[in-house]
Amino acid sequence: MKDELEELIISECPNLYADAGKSEMETCMHWGLAVGDGWEPLIREVSIKLEKLIIELPEEERSKYKAAQVKEKFGTLRFYMNSETEEMSEAIREAEHKSCVTCERCGKEGRTRNDRSWVKTLCDECVAEDEEYKRLVSEMIPCPFCKGNSGSIELIHFHHWVCECNTCDARGPAAASKEEAVKLYNKRD
Repeated sequence: MKDELEELIISECPNLYADAGKSEMETCMHWGLAVGDGWEPLIREVSIKLEKLIIELPEEERSKYKAAQVKEKFGTLRFYMNSETEEMSEAIREAEHKSCVTCERCGKEGRTRNDRSWVKTLCDECVAEDEEYKRLVSEMIPCPFCKGNSGSIELIHFHHWVCECNTCDARGPAAASKEEAVKLYNKRD
């Protein structure tokens, strides 16, 4: 999820996301809200519900109830808590269920796709964009180090793209878009 969207949700739910920003040795929340922007409304809705439920608890118990990890796994949302009430569990199940029919990239109606190397919930339009991805990969020139012809465009840190050689793992510079990543990878001075 884009940093600005994530930061807004975290700031609106300080009890729920009390561990956000802590080290990876302390919590998986170090990695933030590790989902696509299309699920931002789902995450916001469940986060606000959970924050309200936490605030209703006695003050001395609130610190036990916080997000431990928020991510995509097998094409659907996974929202893990350190501790949760039955009401919290129900809110999480509802959001996870909605993620099965919501495109993780754009938020439109989608379906879980397992016809690719990675299971994802996507709409038809975002699947078509994958065809554009294949075209961009075909534009990558051979690796300058091993001369390998097999490359990929990878998303890193949830919002930067890099081209990578599939033979020797050499990477080009990070870019804000896949198109720019290919241009930078192909640029040889």
